[in-house]
Amino acid sequence: MPLPPWPELALFMALVLVVFVFIVAVAGHFPADYRAEALKGAFGAAVLWGCIAVAALSVLLALVFAYQLIPWYAAVIGGGLMILAAPYVLQTFPDSIVNGRASLLTLAAAAAALDIAIWQRLG
Repeated sequence: MPLPPWPELALFMALVLVVFVFIVAVAGHFPADYRAEALKGAFGAAVLWGCIAVAALSVLLALVFAYQLIPWYAAVIGGGLMILAAPYVLQTFPDSIVNGRASLLTLAAAAAALDIAIWQRLG
């Protein structure tokens, strides 16, 4: 079994971690009764669903990236570790940050930045 390409694996793992931290954070906003006041209006809903769209596109790009450049065993182990670590990473942040728009926008921006780095590696 050859060793995986470490920079690509690290980039993949970082994107998986950011996306799954986002998923755990956004899960706290459903159903709508549990949403923070900042996310209950029309603008808040647009922010919420826009960030979800960015995360969904990031997942698709991560899958394509892993399929093309990373051996399957490395992608499964690395991605799985990041999925397991996501709730613990989110737990380190205070509730005031996690429950508002700031965490959603920050995590979506981080995912978009990693998407750009991955896109450059693919292209």
